Amino acid sequence: MNKPIPDKLSSQIDAGVKLAIKKAIEKHRKLGEAISIWQDGKVVTLTAEQIPHLTSEDEVATSPTKTKPATPSPANLLTSSSISD
Repeated sequence: MNKPIPDKLSSQIDAGVKLAIKKAIEKHRKLGEAISIWQDGKVVTLTAEQIPHLTSEDEVATSPTKTKPATPSPANLLTSSSISD
């Protein structure tokens, strides 16, 4: 039988995954490579120029805004809605 994962451990795993995603996004931007994200029920490809610069504030994803910005914000790139399980 599987034991439940303690909340603290799952929070650490979640933070680690988000940090890894942030680093991967930044690496793609710096290398001039495009990324694809899930947005409004479809896959959207962003060129390196369209990938926003990530700041230290964006390390932890914020909850999605009620109105969708024209260009995805760095925080929105890291939300669970743009990462499929």
